[in-house]
Amino acid sequence: MRTLELERFVVYLHDFGSPVGARLAIMDPSRVVAQVIQNGDIPYEDALGPKYADIEATWALAPEAMRAYLRDLPDAELHLLDGGHWLLETNLDEVVALMRDFLARVHGG
Repeated sequence: MRTLELERFVVYLHDFGSPVGARLAIMDPSRVVAQVIQNGDIPYEDALGPKYADIEATWALAPEAMRAYLRDLPDAELHLLDGGHWLLETNLDEVVALMRDFLARVHGG
């Protein structure tokens, strides 16, 4: 096994794996340059509403829930794309362009 020993990194959070990336960020926030969140669980209970009561019945998070991040991170970028749960399969070119621009600005390319 190879160890990368990264000093700084961007965390890509997706779906139920989001808590894993969030734990990395919480353990040492100084190492996390940015977070990219795609269909990730939102840690704002009031933004989730009753639809989260039966999580197995729903996979889509409402745009209002996504906007909850902006309460604590007003400078965050929010891009709501017309795509499904597997956004990279349906909107790859659009996501790649947004990610390249974002990563170049926050992580130096």
